Amino acid sequence: MSVSKLHDATQFKKIDYTDMCLGHEPGDPMPIWRVSLKDGRVLAANHFMNLKDLFKQPMVRFFIIDNADANRLVEILSHFKTDEEKSVKAKELTSSVKTFSKGVKRNHYVRVLPRVSGDEKHEIRVFTDEILEIIPVVLAQQGTPISDKDERLEKYRQHWHSYTLWHYNTIHVSQLDKVFEEFDIDKSLITLVEDPLYEVRRMELIARGVTMRVFNPKLIPVIEPYHAIDAVFTECVMGINWRTEMCTYHPYCSMQLKSKIVNCMYQYLMINPEYLFSYNAVKYAIKDIKRECIFHYLPERDTPEFRLNDYPVTMGIDWVEYFKITTFFDLNSFEQVLQGHPLIPVWLIRMFVKLAWIQQFFPKNDCRDLRKVVISGLLLSVPKEHTTYATHWVNGIIEATDAKFAATPEGIAILKAAEKAEQDRLASLHDPNSLYQRIKKQQDEAYS
Repeated sequence: MSVSKLHDATQFKKIDYTDMCLGHEPGDPMPIWRVSLKDGRVLAANHFMNLKDLFKQPMVRFFIIDNADANRLVEILSHFKTDEEKSVKAKELTSSVKTFSKGVKRNHYVRVLPRVSGDEKHEIRVFTDEILEIIPVVLAQQGTPISDKDERLEKYRQHWHSYTLWHYNTIHVSQLDKVFEEFDIDKSLITLVEDPLYEVRRMELIARGVTMRVFNPKLIPVIEPYHAIDAVFTECVMGINWRTEMCTYHPYCSMQLKSKIVNCMYQYLMINPEYLFSYNAVKYAIKDIKRECIFHYLPERDTPEFRLNDYPVTMGIDWVEYFKITTFFDLNSFEQVLQGHPLIPVWLIRMFVKLAWIQQFFPKNDCRDLRKVVISGLLLSVPKEHTTYATHWVNGIIEATDAKFAATPEGIAILKAAEKAEQDRLASLHDPNSLYQRIKKQQDEAYS
């Protein structure tokens, strides 16, 4: 049956980070955030009242509410006498957008994930699970309800179905337009909100080096492939002198370890950037790498503190302390840039230390595609007011490195080695003993 298209010309409302006054505080298992808008609205996550018991509710789904929703919730709960009754009712109502929206007209919000690592080639995206849940809710509100078994819904459920339990689909907002037009949804009923938690994570990355990750609609911590690569680099590459340090337990250890790290990062690089996957899978991969060598990854290694995650980012550190780090790990200290600065801000030390490790681990034009991703992660960790300065220096240093080693025999050999690593990776997808299959098996077992 053909459907009359009344709402093709409608447009989504949008709330970007520039529109937000974002506040947050630490929370377990996730930070608690609030967004205040100029029009007086306040946005929050649906589970803000039940954070402690969140993972005891396996059927809870994430969605965004505003102060009008919160007021309605408070009014409903006022009819219950005990705190226990109120808690049970609150958990029931906020378990899903379908339950919360039943029989009322409300503002609907869909969170949007920003461009991957700031790369302009990638569009902003939304989780497909959130879209599947909100379609019948909005259609009911606009007076054109559909069955849960509607053929179009079934088509998209099949199309977006994830065939593993450890990765999760997203689609571009441009694709979302077409999907909603197929259902003739009034897009003006929906506000696209840049994910506040993503921005909170970036603040935590800048302040304390926290890994970039968000939560999927089922409240499982997930990570983008690019951020997974950066996490592997930060945890497995930084802290080792790749130039001169020799493992006392294994011959050729550094060479074999580097190969394993590069292979792991290439596996993430080849994943479709529209997929996010379990953060636990990345943590498992990092542990798997660290099991390779007790010498390099011994927790009690007597090395200088190089992460500086417990220091305020604007705090000045004496040049001598910075020089201890670069000398111990045989890193480039970029003296020509930092000369004349007796006290160096923590954020700048972190930036140059990581950049030096990028140069050390990817020398002579080595693995440029992986290096580019790690550099994006490095720039994401710089305070926003210093991003232009940081980008200028980092790109200048990298361009100088590329010009020095372009088209050398070593560079050609590295490219061939990278191609061989990718061939091995593709073959490993069918090897039951490969990292890919072991992670997949572990995640399937964890969620079965």
